[in-house]
Amino acid sequence: MSENQVTPAGGQSPTLLYIGYALAFFFPPGAIILGFVARSDFRDTPYDGHCDNLIQMVWVSIVLTIAGSLLAAIGIGLVIFAWLTIWYLIRLIKGLVAVSKNEPYVLGNPFWI
Repeated sequence: MSENQVTPAGGQSPTLLYIGYALAFFFPPGAIILGFVARSDFRDTPYDGHCDNLIQMVWVSIVLTIAGSLLAAIGIGLVIFAWLTIWYLIRLIKGLVAVSKNEPYVLGNPFWI
């Protein structure tokens, strides 16, 4: 953790949240719980947007996983899964870079990078 990084009252680091979300790609319910629990700790800090980003990532992942599963029989599902994996990794990396620079995460379109 860098010297200038703001740590919320709960003592959690936003970097740890991103690492948890990287692992939670395989267990989304745990990621949702982690995001909502940490959200109150990060309220009114520069990292508030990071919690929103992480929670949004899980919900979009769940929706696209369901859509990809339903469309896998006709081949479109594989494209959705590939796009989802790339999208998820880019959002994680962008968030980690912003945390390392002590910058907030600015949310945009949830289905875009």
